[in-house]
Amino acid sequence: MVFGGIIVGIIATIIYESSKQTVRNILFKRRFKFLVGQNVSWKGYGFKDSNTNEVGKENGASATFEIICDKQIHISVCHSGRKWNGEITMLTENYGKLFFKYTDKEEFGTKDCYFKQDKPRNETILLVPTNNPILSTDGSVKYSYGKELFKKQ
Repeated sequence: MVFGGIIVGIIATIIYESSKQTVRNILFKRRFKFLVGQNVSWKGYGFKDSNTNEVGKENGASATFEIICDKQIHISVCHSGRKWNGEITMLTENYGKLFFKYTDKEEFGTKDCYFKQDKPRNETILLVPTNNPILSTDGSVKYSYGKELFKKQ
């Protein structure tokens, strides 16, 4: 009798936890659905050298996103003939941490990500490096791309 109650409790817990995670994933995907879509493109913009708080011209970068699961977003960025892939872990509703790695070399880094969604088609994502310069396994890298703003087109 006790053994049967334990089994029922275990099964109920498994069902509850699975349902809870499924609901979290659905809500997260609904919240960040503006990142993905058939006709969605994200263009990168640099910041002016004279005023690092003022957005400059388009820098030729483009980004794509994929929502993985609750609090996890995959990002791919192409710029200057290079590509990097990363994963954003959302820590709050509008802020996340990004770890990325270039596809052509052993170069990687981290960035803070700030998401702003005022109204449809006016979304932006600000990427701010948290380490300068970009890191490398051989220690030869001595550059950084600085802050970057992505606007939905």
